[in-house]
Amino acid sequence: MTFEDCPERKYELWTNGAYLKPFLKGKGIEIVKTLDPYDDDGDFRIRRKGEESFLEVKAERQMRRNLALEHWSDKGVRAGWIITSTTDELLYLVGGDTETPFYVRMKMQELKEWFENNKDQYKNCIMEPFLNKQQTNQTFFYAIPIKDLENSGLLFKRYDLEPKGQGPK
Repeated sequence: MTFEDCPERKYELWTNGAYLKPFLKGKGIEIVKTLDPYDDDGDFRIRRKGEESFLEVKAERQMRRNLALEHWSDKGVRAGWIITSTTDELLYLVGGDTETPFYVRMKMQELKEWFENNKDQYKNCIMEPFLNKQQTNQTFFYAIPIKDLENSGLLFKRYDLEPKGQGPK
């Protein structure tokens, strides 16, 4: 099975069409270039009001009270995106398959600095590594409560969205 065939990637591509592209268009943001999925600059180079920047996009199917910040990947061989990303902004879809989906948008460098200074208090919030049938790697996340990010002032903006139904499984 290729990367493009795995259910997580199919879901990500579905959310890009169902949520991301209409959302960006409605905000007057143009996708200039789609980047490689493993590019540290993010997923997209975008243009807003004549200025170009980089955008990382993440998506969760379910409604969760936490954002999953990837600390390491590939069974501990590669640092996760919260460590390596050089993108400008993070746009995180929460509850993509639910009746109350929303995006949160944050400045990535501020999130990374906050994470570095605060990650120790979330030791008990670490999600266990998992192994799925489509990938041979394990990924390790910190589960950071959205409320803590809101209270810290890191949530740049929250956008409630119209539900688009269930994505591919």
